[in-house]
Amino acid sequence: ATMASVYRQVVFNEKNCWYYYAFGNTPPVDYFESISPTSPASLVVSLGCGDIRSTLYSLFVAQRGEKTHHSILLNDYNACVLARNVLFLYIISRLPPIVPSKEEDEKDDDIRVFRRCVSDIWSLWYSLDITLDQATRMHSALDDLISLSETKEKWDKEIGFIDFYDDASLRVVRKAWLAWRSRDISHPSLLRARASRDQYLRQRLPKDKMDAQASF
Repeated sequence: ATMASVYRQVVFNEKNCWYYYAFGNTPPVDYFESISPTSPASLVVSLGCGDIRSTLYSLFVAQRGEKTHHSILLNDYNACVLARNVLFLYIISRLPPIVPSKEEDEKDDDIRVFRRCVSDIWSLWYSLDITLDQATRMHSALDDLISLSETKEKWDKEIGFIDFYDDASLRVVRKAWLAWRSRDISHPSLLRARASRDQYLRQRLPKDKMDAQASF
C-alpha cells in the first residue's frame, strides 16, 4: 500500500485492481486509559499507529487531568503514514493562540485565522479534494518541514516536540514530504481517485443525493 498524497486515502493493488481505502474509519482509543492520572510521566508505544486520531484523542483526555509528561512512540510500516501524522502535528502546533486580553478587533482577526487553520486541517484529514488556497497553505507547511529535516541535527534543534529515532527514519519521511510537495491538486492520481469516487456514488446514490455530494 502507498499514499499518493497527503489526503485521507491509501492506494491498494490487489490482482492488478487499484482502489482507494479511506483509513481512520474506527473510533479513537485512549492510550493512557490504564495509566494513573497522577503518574509523573508515561511512555506509550503505538505499533501500527495509522491515523493520528488516537494520539490526539489521548492527549486531549490527558490534558484534563493532572499535569504529567506524556510521550507517544508512533510506529508504522508505511513511512507515508508517519509523514502525514507529523505534518498534522506541525500544522496544529502553528495554530494561532486566542489571547483574551487583546482588543476585540484583533481578537476577531485571530479567531478568523484560527478557524481557517482548523478548516484546513479538517479538509486535509477527511477530504479527497481541497481548495487551491488550502493546497497553498499545505505546501507552505511542507516547505517548512522539508527545510527543517535537511539533517537530524537541524530537526532536533528546531522541533522540540517531535523526535525521530534515527537519521534513516527522518530521511524516509522527508522523501514523502518532497513527493507531496512536487504534486498539485490536479495530479492525475487524484483526478482518477475523484472519478472513481464519483462513479461509485452515481451507482449507489439517488440523483438528488448525488447532487448534494457534488460540493463535498
